[in-house]
Parts: sequence; C-alpha cells; structure tokens
Amino acid sequence: MTGAAWDPGWQGFSGTPYIDWENTVCHGMRQTPEGVVDLRASGAKLVELKQRMLDPRRSMSELDRFNMELATEMLERVFDTAPTIPNFPTEAITGGRNADGSADLSLHTAHILEHGTLPDALRSAVLPDALKLDNDTPIIGLLDLGIPLGHRRTCTAAGKTRILASWQQSAAREDLNAAGQQLYLPFGREVLAPEIDDLIATHTRADGSLDEEAFNRACGTEDYARRHGHRELGGRSSHGAPVLDLAAGADPDVDPEIAASRIIAVNFPQRPILGHWAQYLDFFALLGILRIVTLADAIWIRNNSGAALSPPASGAAATGGYPIAINLSFGKQAGPRDGSDLVSEFLSRLNEKRRTYGLRPVFLVLPAGNENLERGNVQDDLRPGAIQQIDLRLQPDDRSPNFVEIWCDGLKAADMKSGTPVELELDPPGPLPKSGFSTAAGEHSRTLRTGNMVLSRLYVKQQSGPGGGQVRVCFVVAIGPTQVLDARSDLGCPVPAGIWRLRVRNKARRSIKVTMSIQTDQSGAPGSSFNKRSYFDDEDGQSYNQMGGVVDSYAYDPQGQALVNTDQSNLLRRHGTLNAVGPQDHILLIAGHRESDGRMEPYSATGGELPWSQDGKIAKPAVSMPSRETATHFGKLATGSRDGSCVAMQGTSFAAALATRRLIRILAANGQKTGAQQVRQLLKAEAEADERAQSYSGKVSDLKAGWGRMKANPGSGELGRFRRLS
Repeated sequence: MTGAAWDPGWQGFSGTPYIDWENTVCHGMRQTPEGVVDLRASGAKLVELKQRMLDPRRSMSELDRFNMELATEMLERVFDTAPTIPNFPTEAITGGRNADGSADLSLHTAHILEHGTLPDALRSAVLPDALKLDNDTPIIGLLDLGIPLGHRRTCTAAGKTRILASWQQSAAREDLNAAGQQLYLPFGREVLAPEIDDLIATHTRADGSLDEEAFNRACGTEDYARRHGHRELGGRSSHGAPVLDLAAGADPDVDPEIAASRIIAVNFPQRPILGHWAQYLDFFALLGILRIVTLADAIWIRNNSGAALSPPASGAAATGGYPIAINLSFGKQAGPRDGSDLVSEFLSRLNEKRRTYGLRPVFLVLPAGNENLERGNVQDDLRPGAIQQIDLRLQPDDRSPNFVEIWCDGLKAADMKSGTPVELELDPPGPLPKSGFSTAAGEHSRTLRTGNMVLSRLYVKQQSGPGGGQVRVCFVVAIGPTQVLDARSDLGCPVPAGIWRLRVRNKARRSIKVTMSIQTDQSGAPGSSFNKRSYFDDEDGQSYNQMGGVVDSYAYDPQGQALVNTDQSNLLRRHGTLNAVGPQDHILLIAGHRESDGRMEPYSATGGELPWSQDGKIAKPAVSMPSRETATHFGKLATGSRDGSCVAMQGTSFAAALATRRLIRILAANGQKTGAQQVRQLLKAEAEADERAQSYSGKVSDLKAGWGRMKANPGSGELGRFRRLS
C-alpha cells in the first residue's frame, strides 16, 4: 500500500453513500453483459407524468390516478438516491437495451401514461373466474426470493391456485407474445391466476403429479440459461418457499380459514442485484408493495361493479378494498431508525392516501432481525470535548466492502453555524495513514486512495430530526474488501485485514448520543462464505459465558426468577439491534423464541431507546413467534422448494411469516376494525392471551418479546401431506 494518502479536502457526492461507493469505486459492475439501468431518463419521464396527471382534461381512472400519484412521488426520491442500477439484466427491462448498452424505464412510463397500470385481464368485459372474490377475502402479500407457485398448499380444495398473481422482477421478457407485452410493468414478467391454473394443468402428469421444473420454467421462477435468471428454487429450499408456507400455506381440509385467503407474490431479483449491502432493496421493495396493492385494489373494484373510491365520513372507518397484510422477511442493520427510510415513509404515505380514497390500510410485517450476537452495535453518550474510540475488525478473505453508520443525535440547528460540530478520524492498520480529525457541512466525502484505487471513503450527511429543531449528523465509513481475486472485480481494491480504529470527537457545547451500526453484508448466494462481516472488537463485549454458551441480552431462568440484564458492556450493546426499517404504526417487527420452553432465541434482536428521541421513546418488537421448536430440533418445519418436501428453517424471517398468518386472521375476523391502533390492540390482546395460556416459567423482557410469545398456528394441525388432486 505504498503511496496511500487521503484526499486533502472533502468533496461532494450524489445519491446515498452506498450508491456513490458502487458508482465510483466498483467499476467492474459496468463490465458485465447485463449492462446498466439508467433511472435518470426514467426520472425525466416522471416529470412529464406528473404534469399530465395534473391536466384536468386528462381521462384516467381513480385507481390509476391514485397509484400513479403515489408512484411518482416516491420514485422521484428513489431515482434521486439511486440514479442507476448496474448489473440488471437488460433483457428483463420493458423496451430492452438502448444503443449504448444501457436501458431505462421510459417505454414503461410512456405506456402507463396512456393505458394505466393494469393487465388486460382486469380490463376485459368478463372477469376471469380465478379473480372473482368475496368482498372481504383476505390478501396475503409476499416479497421474497424463490417463492414457488405450484405447491399444493397454495391451492384450493378444487385444485385451483390461490395465487392471484406473481411478479418475477428479473424474468426475461422475450417469451411474451406481441399481444401481451406487459408494458405496464417496468421489468420482469407477471403471471396471473388463470395462467397459473393453465400451466398447472399443462404440466400435470398422468399420475396427477406436477412436473415442477417445467412448470417453474414456464412461470419464469427457474431460469438457468441467464446469468441473473431466477434460480433460487433449484436448491433444497429457497428463502421464499418456507416463508410462503408459514405465512399462507394451508391444507383446505385442515385450515379452511387460511385456505380462503388469496396470495399476491413478488419474486425479487437475485441477491447481487438487490446489492451485497442491500443498497437496492428499497427500490425493488417499493415497486413490489405498490404492485401488490395495485392488483388487490383493482380486483376489489372489479368485484364490486366498479365501485367509486371516496373518503369515509368523519370518524368512520375506511371499508373499501380487501384486508391486506404483506410479509417482507428482509431488513437492514444500519439506518436512521426514525421512520425516514424509504420503506417506512412509503408505507406511511400509501396509507394516508388510501384513507382519502376510502381504502383500508396496508400492514407490513418484517423480522426483528438476527443481529443480536453479531457485535455490530455501539452506543455512547459523548460529553463536550470528549473523544470516543472503538476498534472495527475486518476479517481476512472478505470479498465485499464493509460499511459502518455513525449517527450523532442531540444537536440543534444553532450548533451547525460553523459546520458540523462532530469530527471523525479513521486509523487503518499497518502503514496506511490516519485520516486525521476533520469534517464538512452538508453531504461530502473524503477518500483514502493509492494511485487510482480507492481503499476507503468517509461520508458525512445531515438531516432534520423527527422531533423538530433537531439535527442528526451521520457518518458512513466505507472500507474495501480484504480479498480481491480478479482485477476486474466489482468490489474495489483489497485492504489489510485487522483493526481499523474509529474515533469520534464532540466539539459541540452539549452532550450527544452516538450510535454505530455495521451495515448488512449479504453474500451473493445463501450459505456463501465470501462475505465475512466485520465486527466491533471490544474486550467488555462478551459473547460467551464461562460454560461456552452464548450470552443473550437477558439471562433466561426457567425457574422464573427476576430478569437479569447481561448487556452491561460500556460500548458494545445488544440493546438497539432491531431491524432498522421503521418504526411506524403499520409496520410490525417480529422476534423469535423457542416453542418448547419459551426461551427467546439469542440471535433475535433486542429493542432499546431510540437515540433521536427526546422523550425516551423505546423501540421494541411487536410480538415473538416460534422460530425453533425445541432445543434439539432446528427451526420450524415448512415446505421446501419442491411440493412434498419438508425443511426446518430458523430465523426471525420465518417468525415474521407466522406473524403474518396471525395478522391476516385478525384483519379478516374484525371487519371494520382496521385502523392501525385497533389492529395493534387486537394483536396485543391475542399475544397477551397466548402468553398466559402457555404458562412458560421463564420470564422475558418486552424488549425481546414485545407484547408476548405467541403460538404458531392455532387450529392448523399437522403440516400435512402436500398431495396434488388427480
């Protein structure tokens, strides 16, 4: 690393730190055959879209106007933070590749200007039988990787699919015929219930079994010919298969209530497209949520003879639309945690706008997170003039960059008159130079480089706090991978493993709260060891006790003695490790516990005081659901990638799926009581009743378990055989 040096000053940057790092450092991502999706051109079309929607002469359905207004409002912000998406398969883009090898969404935008956002099946004179639903049919939305579409547990007693639609976001478009180009989609391919039923019939063998591989290929859910085709279903179990089963799978003879629900699925692109550090998750999740809601509302309107959308009377509940609960078993470890993240803001705006149209709210269920033992969370109160130091350990043979977010709270606008009063220093190992203490106002970055290769970059940005009058300062530390095997790698220049020391100095006249979080670091494929996540190395943060057992946030005593807080490190904390998406009234974070004795899973994240809150607001999970059956039985049983298979999966992702199942029962059973506070009170009452009924002897904290430890699937019985009707 001879000749390495820090840039002398701070430079401006565009988008988020994660996108800037990818666009300016990960040059190899431009050298893939898939090319780049240019969202700036799409953003220009959005301006035209907004102008034309405001034209009173514009003929447009209420539903299209509602959806398009919301989409343009949020996508403008998304496109501003992520102007391009590298590595996206351009054969999946509506309109395909441009002459320069890039692609954009302008053809899609032009189409919905003229024709709206709905498929022909919802515009035809006769509604297909598969889309004819009762007025209060519950809708379970799923956004995941590898959601199968042909399992028996997603079929009715008559053998017809319960999946109303599924959007494969990176499926190829070339096999779509000229009459059904699906220009209403920005990319990928959608299959509706009538087509799924036809494909099931086409690929059902003489003995009544389904040729699932042929069926999946026809649906676009399995594609091995393309580099970024959907292929998660090729393994023993994808992530989305057990999530689908636990949230919505049902044997009609055993659980008719869930069997009466319908499903709208969105299959995300592969993990490398979502981003190793989830930098594009918001983009695909927002479009997925909007697609689920758009279709559900359109089907409700068609089944109600084109019912008009109008606001409810003052004080009355919204009664339009189906009950909708969406499961998103993903999350991020680092973020603002104040509701300003894109997913939280989008859901808030969505439900505000839905109420003005008389539509019931949408609820989103997410996992609390599996970060409790990852040593990725530091909290400290920093006095005026004080310096806080923490060691960040990068592991050898790590092929992905590492990111740390440092949020500084407690500042006022008056503190910012002479620039940001908080300074950061990064001290790399070995011969690499320190950055020195320095900072900049606004959004700026400073780079450590050797020649033209970037080793590390410091970012600083600021935003208003949610309480009014507050200013939140955020540093993002980006450090390259410790192993690069190919000079054309898309992950930057290798850096030395070992201790990278962070120091934060408070130059303000008031104390501030400092929270450091290591960002999510996803591998390209499940089980891959190429992404070795960094961690904070602090001698006070003990991960194991004297017997070799993991140390949870609270000791679990089966005899029911008082709770003992074991999270006593001065810096490294397990409290505050919840999923960074949220908090928000329509978002429920779900923890995981062991079903046999009620012990909370040690990996399940812990709530804590929100650092930006001036009134001591606490973040905690909503409830806990079983994510493991016994001490000797790994995980929860659910269906695997193939119909008839059975796997045990562990993690709060699957606890969240079980909670979605409970939530949709509540929404279906309580009709008009669909407001956020009403639903939360109903869920709380059920959780408290479950907690009492199970009579676990060991006590748990609400920061781990929320309102209580719930039972998995009351009344659902055995998992059952996944038989196909002949």
